[in-house]
Amino acid sequence: YRQAQTPCLPKKRESSEPLQHRLLSVYSACYRVEAGAFYQQLKPWIKEIAHPDLAGGIAGREPLEVAWDAQSDLEHSILYKLNTAMVSYDYYKFFDSFDPKFTHDMMVYTGMPKHLADAWYDFHANTVRTIKFANTFGQPLASTSGVGQGDPLSLIPAIVLVSWQFYMVNVLYPNQIKDQECPDGIKMGACIDDRNFRGPLEVLKNAYEHIDQFDRDAGHTLQKDKTSFHATRACDTKSIRATGLGGN
Repeated sequence: YRQAQTPCLPKKRESSEPLQHRLLSVYSACYRVEAGAFYQQLKPWIKEIAHPDLAGGIAGREPLEVAWDAQSDLEHSILYKLNTAMVSYDYYKFFDSFDPKFTHDMMVYTGMPKHLADAWYDFHANTVRTIKFANTFGQPLASTSGVGQGDPLSLIPAIVLVSWQFYMVNVLYPNQIKDQECPDGIKMGACIDDRNFRGPLEVLKNAYEHIDQFDRDAGHTLQKDKTSFHATRACDTKSIRATGLGGN
């Protein structure tokens, strides 16, 4: 049951570059059914611990709402000539970068039943994957990190990790204090790991240092070629072109 076939799905059409492929672990049908049943049982708990601005795999929340909030904020700022910018971040190999022991401890700390976390840790720490490219199979590979993208339960650590980061940003850059909006606060939204942050440009630049440090401490890195800035003022647009993140 710890065996998984891993087909390579190209991110770009007919790409031959290894890093431009997504590895999707296909587990046994029995495991997928059982994992899906556990996920259904955990849905109320997931909704309780998930940050309210996070969507994807959470009952009652649509990813379209995340895009709508970001778009409407920018349109509102353009209409009323407000100082608003937005930055979009994506993780590099997000699901492949979870350390099994860290993920196990994070799940137990957050409230996942320990027997389920223990079994899931044992499963992912000892899974053997066989990469499949077209009709060709590679040699079996022992798993050293990551959670399977074909595993229904893999959504849970993704939701927890991004929620923790959002709660950190809420504390450092609150958008509201006692129902009063803070001009230097940050609004945010995410569909799983595709995150966006909205606020004054200089505040977003400062917040990047905390976001990047959080990601690195959790074993993840920013995919810089997918980072995108948007601004509603011409002066901010000019400043963005000269903006560097993490030495880039």
